[in-house]
Amino acid sequence: MATRTKPSSHADTKSDVIVLIGEPPRLEGTMTIYNNTNGKLKVKTLRLSLAEHEDGDGRELDLAVGARVPPHASARVLVSLNVGDSFRPGEYRGHVETEGEKQEAVLHVLERREMRVLPQSFSLVVAAGTQVKRPIVFTNLGNVAATIPKHAVISVGEPAAPLTLFHVAVSQKGGEGHQAVLDQYAGLLSKSEVSPVRAVLGELGGQTLSPGETRQGEIQFELPRNLARNRVYVGDLNLDTAVCSFTLQVENGGDDSASPKGRT
Repeated sequence: MATRTKPSSHADTKSDVIVLIGEPPRLEGTMTIYNNTNGKLKVKTLRLSLAEHEDGDGRELDLAVGARVPPHASARVLVSLNVGDSFRPGEYRGHVETEGEKQEAVLHVLERREMRVLPQSFSLVVAAGTQVKRPIVFTNLGNVAATIPKHAVISVGEPAAPLTLFHVAVSQKGGEGHQAVLDQYAGLLSKSEVSPVRAVLGELGGQTLSPGETRQGEIQFELPRNLARNRVYVGDLNLDTAVCSFTLQVENGGDDSASPKGRT
């Protein structure tokens, strides 16, 4: 931002306009601080006053500056503003006042989508082909409305399967050359794959949460029949912007065909 100031006996912060931009809670921009005094100037904060907006009355915020300017010099510094997590997106106008002079400020608040889900992980011990329900809580931490999905699909797999099955393939086909080992490995990996777990949100599904709103309900997990018994599967449950870890231990009722020959 090009700036021009007239000499004075005090610090001067005039410029064309201070522009701050970012996602809540933090906006950033730059401004030039002029020190027209004979002493060193330290500026930690300035007061930024917002004009009235359609969402409500104007408000005052602290503009963090942190400038150190030698006598009769200027410094271009990074400035920041904390507007809070739920400050709605849009363009806001205001001003910074120093030594009786007002400097125009423009805030560009961007959209921020953040859905929090509790618990942040699910650990289930169940039988294959069954259904199980668990409580769940959604909180919209963003600054725009968010909709809870109606369902989600969780791709699960055994965490140690790639390495374990490679060793199985080598033990079974290692004497026949690398191509035979790779073919056997691919076949074992294919047999170890299982159908995904389906997560259904029930009454919560499709509901819209305003910024800062929390809702609770139940999530139902529908487990496929081809899970191998006595196995542990892991995956990620994606719900809007939230990601939950998912661990599934199959205690009985699994499909023996899901366990490749040669595994214990």
